Amino acid sequence: MVKIGIMSDSHDNIQAIKKAVKIFNDENVAQVFHAGDVISPFIAFLALKDLKCEFHCVFGNNDGEKLGLIKQFENIGQHVEGDFYKATLANKKIIMFHTLDDEMIEALATKFNVIIRGHDHQARVKKMGDCILVNPGETCGYLTGKATVAILDLEKLEARIVEL
Repeated sequence: MVKIGIMSDSHDNIQAIKKAVKIFNDENVAQVFHAGDVISPFIAFLALKDLKCEFHCVFGNNDGEKLGLIKQFENIGQHVEGDFYKATLANKKIIMFHTLDDEMIEALATKFNVIIRGHDHQARVKKMGDCILVNPGETCGYLTGKATVAILDLEKLEARIVEL
C-alpha cells in the first residue's frame, strides 16, 4: 500500500502542523503534499523538519514570502514547487494546486487520477470518474474549528479525513 499525506491551509499553526507531522510519520506515508497557504518561512524548521518523508508544497494566495519559503524548505531538504505541482507516484498521475474553479477541476479530472486542492478550508473527498479529488480542509483549524489533514491510499484511490 502506498499512502500519501495531504494538508493545506496550515496558516502558521505550529502545534497543528506538528500534530500533522506525527500522524504522517506514524502512518508511514511515502510523501506529503501541502496545497498552499503555509504562510511563513520559519514553519519549515520549526514544524516540518521532523517529517520522515519527502514534502512538496505549492503556493497559496496568502503565501507572500515566496523566496523565503523556497530557501527555508531547501534548507531542510524539502520542496516548494510553485503555483502547481504534477507528479506520478504508484502509477497514479497527481496534480496539486491551491485553488481553481470547478470547471477547471472537472477538466483536470479527465487527465489525472488524483487532484489535490485547498483554499476554501472545507474538507472533502469526491470521486470524479477514475479520479479522486481531495481537499484536506484546514490544518490550522481557524475558520471551521476543525484542524484536519487527509491520508490517501494511492492503490485503492481512497482517502480519509483525519482530525488533529
